[in-house]
Amino acid sequence: FGSDLQDGLAISQLLQVIAPEVCPLKFSPDREQRLDEIIAAAAQCADFELLTVNAVVEGQSDMLACFLAQMLLTHPNLSARSDSLLAMHLHLLEQVCSDGLALLASPNRGPAEAMKLCLDLEARWSEFTLATQAIQEAVKTMAGVKDRVQLFLAETLSHRARGQPKTMLDAKEVREFMFYTSLNQEHLGAILGRDVVDMPGSLAKVEDMLRRHFRLLRDIFRHYCVQNPSHGSQGITLEGLLKIFQDCKLRSKELAPHHLEVIFNDHVQADSSKHNDERSLAPHEYI
Repeated sequence: FGSDLQDGLAISQLLQVIAPEVCPLKFSPDREQRLDEIIAAAAQCADFELLTVNAVVEGQSDMLACFLAQMLLTHPNLSARSDSLLAMHLHLLEQVCSDGLALLASPNRGPAEAMKLCLDLEARWSEFTLATQAIQEAVKTMAGVKDRVQLFLAETLSHRARGQPKTMLDAKEVREFMFYTSLNQEHLGAILGRDVVDMPGSLAKVEDMLRRHFRLLRDIFRHYCVQNPSHGSQGITLEGLLKIFQDCKLRSKELAPHHLEVIFNDHVQADSSKHNDERSLAPHEYI
């Protein structure tokens, strides 16, 4: 949930599949107009509006996840596949019910017709029972899914209301998350001094900020990093670090370029396996 959805194309295609009745015949190729059309269509699919243009453009993962959860509740679009066992069970139950209703609606119904229906039902009773159980299990499973989705929706929106939006991560991002959100106390103590690092709650506040801006920090790393030709890993060289320093206008009396050079060398000199042309910062060192 995030950058992959920012242009609105995937969301527009989803809405065309699950709720074609509220969608325009064709979404606009213009990004801004398409986003307005998406928001208008999404508003008609739920009891309350969740999706906004800002949520899509900014890649607000929690709000995008909440919108998709809302769509699962209101437009699950989970009809049984025609070649599935569940569809076979549904067809049997529909046939039995249809035959029974046709008999009751017939003006010429009599004991013979009712007996014929009962004998046919008795002959297929085991199939009827199995079909009933399968449908009941499917209904129970779907009810459990909806309960979990409603709980997720409530928890995620409550975090947003408290100003603590949750970060939605895929499997790869979970692995990367720790690299970009954990601080090394020893390195910080050497750079800033132990009195700063040991201040109550100081590291917790910084790490909380890192967690909230995880994707931004990762994007910055990817923008300024270089590929190591010897083993294919990515890292930020001293030149890349100085480029960040320049682009972000970080120069001050307390932080000059030579300070960055000292910090950079302190991080890489301990690794004797790195040659001079391979000296770079991995994500956790960059943080």
